[in-house]
Amino acid sequence: MISIQPELKRLHSPDIHDLRDPSIDEQKPYCILIQAMFGPSGVEAEESFQFLVCNRLWLEQGHHTDASEPAHCMVLESFDVARIEEHLRRAALDSCGSTWEEVATRLGRYGEWEFKDYVA
Repeated sequence: MISIQPELKRLHSPDIHDLRDPSIDEQKPYCILIQAMFGPSGVEAEESFQFLVCNRLWLEQGHHTDASEPAHCMVLESFDVARIEEHLRRAALDSCGSTWEEVATRLGRYGEWEFKDYVA
């Protein structure tokens, strides 16, 4: 049986130009959309898995509509892209599968897969 190992290729955010220097005021509520680009290890292809990174202030002020934390949301005490990358690399290690769809479904626990509801 062939096993596909996903790899975190890169992170992107339409909300922040430079994730390594985000200039976030940690004393105010924030919620940032992050797109994690994953693909099979050793292959140039990638697909997007998106999630929110927010602080507790954002949740406490009720900026979301659910009674609980929104799906695919990472709550951090302070914004740290290295910590986010580490978390996603561990997620990739736990998301191997025999097909890319199986891998993507597993990665979908961490971020919403861009092709989640795609029907051919």
